[in-house]
Amino acid sequence: MAKIVKLQKLNKKYEFVCNEYIRKFCNKQEIDFDEWIGDEIGGIASFCSQYFFNLADIILDLNTNQPKGIILDWQSDGVDCHFSNPEIVSINYKSYTMGLRYEHLLNK
Repeated sequence: MAKIVKLQKLNKKYEFVCNEYIRKFCNKQEIDFDEWIGDEIGGIASFCSQYFFNLADIILDLNTNQPKGIILDWQSDGVDCHFSNPEIVSINYKSYTMGLRYEHLLNK
Protein backbone atom coordinates (compact mmCIF):
# COMPACT_ATOMS: atom_id res chain seq x y z
CA MET A 1 0.00 0.00 0.00
CA ALA A 2 2.86 2.40 0.79
CA LYS A 3 4.31 1.86 -2.69
CA ILE A 4 0.98 2.82 -4.28
CA VAL A 5 0.81 6.02 -2.23
CA LYS A 6 4.39 6.91 -3.19
CA LEU A 7 3.64 6.29 -6.86
CA GLN A 8 0.50 8.43 -6.65
CA LYS A 9 2.51 11.28 -5.12
CA LEU A 10 5.22 10.86 -7.74
CA ASN A 11 2.61 10.92 -10.53
CA LYS A 12 1.09 14.12 -9.14
CA LYS A 13 4.53 15.75 -9.07
CA TYR A 14 5.20 14.57 -12.62
CA GLU A 15 1.90 15.99 -13.87
CA PHE A 16 2.60 19.28 -12.09
CA VAL A 17 6.07 19.57 -13.65
CA CYS A 18 4.79 18.70 -17.13
CA ASN A 19 2.04 21.29 -16.86
CA GLU A 20 4.49 23.90 -15.58
CA TYR A 21 6.63 23.37 -18.69
CA ILE A 22 3.50 23.87 -20.79
CA ARG A 23 2.60 27.06 -18.91
CA LYS A 24 6.09 28.51 -19.39
CA PHE A 25 6.11 27.49 -23.05
CA CYS A 26 2.73 29.13 -23.66
CA ASN A 27 3.90 32.33 -22.01
CA LYS A 28 7.08 32.38 -24.09
CA GLN A 29 5.38 31.61 -27.41
CA GLU A 30 2.20 33.57 -26.62
CA ILE A 31 0.01 30.65 -27.71
CA ASP A 32 -2.81 28.76 -26.05
CA PHE A 33 -2.57 25.20 -24.83
CA ASP A 34 -5.39 22.94 -26.01
CA GLU A 35 -4.74 19.57 -24.45
CA TRP A 36 -2.47 16.62 -23.98
CA ILE A 37 -3.27 14.30 -26.88
CA GLY A 38 -5.06 11.21 -25.58
CA ASP A 39 -4.97 12.75 -22.09
CA GLU A 40 -1.39 11.47 -21.86
CA ILE A 41 0.34 14.08 -19.71
CA GLY A 42 3.95 14.37 -20.77
CA GLY A 43 3.30 13.07 -24.29
CA ILE A 44 2.20 15.23 -27.22
CA ALA A 45 0.74 18.66 -26.46
CA SER A 46 -1.62 20.52 -28.78
CA PHE A 47 -1.60 24.31 -29.12
CA CYS A 48 -4.06 26.57 -30.97
CA SER A 49 -5.48 23.47 -32.74
CA GLN A 50 -2.52 23.83 -35.09
CA TYR A 51 0.77 22.98 -33.40
CA PHE A 52 1.74 19.65 -31.85
CA PHE A 53 4.94 19.16 -29.87
CA ASN A 54 6.29 16.43 -27.65
CA LEU A 55 7.39 17.42 -24.18
CA ALA A 56 11.06 16.74 -24.93
CA ASP A 57 11.06 19.38 -27.70
CA ILE A 58 9.25 21.85 -25.45
CA ILE A 59 11.85 21.32 -22.72
CA LEU A 60 14.67 21.67 -25.27
CA ASP A 61 13.15 24.94 -26.49
CA LEU A 62 12.95 26.36 -22.97
CA ASN A 63 16.22 25.01 -21.57
CA THR A 64 18.29 26.21 -24.53
CA ASN A 65 16.54 29.59 -24.62
CA GLN A 66 15.62 29.36 -28.30
CA PRO A 67 14.24 32.51 -29.91
CA LYS A 68 10.48 32.91 -29.66
CA GLY A 69 8.77 31.29 -32.63
CA ILE A 70 11.58 29.05 -33.87
CA ILE A 71 9.76 25.91 -32.75
CA LEU A 72 6.64 27.09 -34.59
CA ASP A 73 8.74 27.73 -37.71
CA TRP A 74 10.28 24.26 -37.39
CA GLN A 75 6.90 22.56 -37.43
CA SER A 76 5.52 24.79 -40.21
CA ASP A 77 8.64 24.27 -42.35
CA GLY A 78 8.33 20.51 -41.93
CA VAL A 79 4.66 20.49 -42.94
CA ASP A 80 5.31 22.74 -45.94
CA CYS A 81 8.28 20.70 -47.13
CA HIS A 82 6.58 17.33 -46.71
CA PHE A 83 3.52 18.55 -48.59
CA SER A 84 5.52 18.83 -51.82
CA ASN A 85 8.32 16.36 -50.96
CA PRO A 86 6.75 13.49 -48.98
CA GLU A 87 9.84 11.30 -49.39
CA ILE A 88 12.19 13.69 -47.57
CA VAL A 89 13.33 12.80 -44.07
CA SER A 90 12.15 14.90 -41.15
CA ILE A 91 14.48 17.23 -39.30
CA ASN A 92 14.35 16.86 -35.53
CA TYR A 93 14.01 20.01 -33.46
CA LYS A 94 17.50 19.85 -32.01
CA SER A 95 19.05 19.74 -35.49
CA TYR A 96 16.80 22.62 -36.55
CA THR A 97 17.99 24.71 -33.61
CA MET A 98 21.56 24.02 -34.77
CA GLY A 99 20.83 25.40 -38.24
CA LEU A 100 19.76 22.43 -40.38
CA ARG A 101 16.93 23.38 -42.76
CA TYR A 102 14.90 21.50 -45.34
CA GLU A 103 16.46 23.46 -48.20
CA HIS A 104 19.79 21.91 -47.16
CA LEU A 105 18.30 18.45 -47.64
CA LEU A 106 16.61 19.37 -50.92
CA ASN A 107 19.85 20.76 -52.38
CA LYS A 108 21.80 17.51 -51.85
